[in-house]
Amino acid sequence: FGRSPIKPLQEHMAVVAECTQQLDAFVSAAIAGDWEGAERSYDTIRELEHRGDEMKREFRLHMPKSLFMPV
Repeated sequence: FGRSPIKPLQEHMAVVAECTQQLDAFVSAAIAGDWEGAERSYDTIRELEHRGDEMKREFRLHMPKSLFMPV
C-alpha cells in the first residue's frame, strides 16, 4: 500500500479553516471601514490560498493514479 492521503488532506483542511477565519476578519474590517486591517487580512488570505493550492497540487502529483477522489 502507498502513503495514506488522510494526513495531507487534514493539513489542507487546517489551511482552509485558517483562511475562512481571515475572511471573517476581512469582512469585519471592511464593514468597519478599517481598510488597513482589511488589506492585511486580504494579504494573509492570498498567502493562505497560495499555500493551499500548492498543498493540493503536491497531493495530486503524489496520489496513485488508480485512486479516484474528488479533491
